[in-house]
Amino acid sequence: MDKLDYYKALTSYKTSMKQAKTMFETGLISADDYSKIDTKLAQKYGINSCSIFADNRLIYAEYDGIIPHKEVQNINENN
Repeated sequence: MDKLDYYKALTSYKTSMKQAKTMFETGLISADDYSKIDTKLAQKYGINSCSIFADNRLIYAEYDGIIPHKEVQNINENN
């Protein structure tokens, strides 16, 4: 796959995943469905799961890092 084909595939993958994310956030699909969609689309468009472009959520909004907000709040309250 040359650079232009990869760019087109990547653009299609990211566009499709944005739609899936919107459906997940509005409750139309479950987290399991979202994960399945991600896997299928990555396969379809030839995106490696280890790629920096894959929809890997390394930092979740709930945590914003290694320690969940609740643990940080408890630490702050105890000090």
